[in-house]
Amino acid sequence: MLKLILVIVLLFIAVLLWYGSNRHQRLLKKPLSRRWRHVGTLAAVAATTTAALQFSMSTTIFFSLLLLMLWLMLLPFATLFRAGGRHDET
Repeated sequence: MLKLILVIVLLFIAVLLWYGSNRHQRLLKKPLSRRWRHVGTLAAVAATTTAALQFSMSTTIFFSLLLLMLWLMLLPFATLFRAGGRHDET
C-alpha cells in the first residue's frame, strides 16, 4: 500500500514539474527553469520503476499512463480554483 501511494505522489510531482517548467503554464507567476523538467522525468522513471516492483508489467504501464494522462488534463484547470483567478488579470 505504501508503494502505491509513493507511485501516485511521484507521478504527481513529475507532472507538476513538467507543467511548471512549460512557458505557457498559468499556475506560477514565472515558469520554472528547464532543469526541473529533467527532475520531473527522473521522478516519473522512479515512480514507474517502483510500480514495476509492486505490479505486473502490463498493470504498471496502464496505471502509470492512466495517472499521467489524468493529471496532465486536470492540472491546467487548477488555476480556475485559485482564489485570485488568473494572475495576468488586472
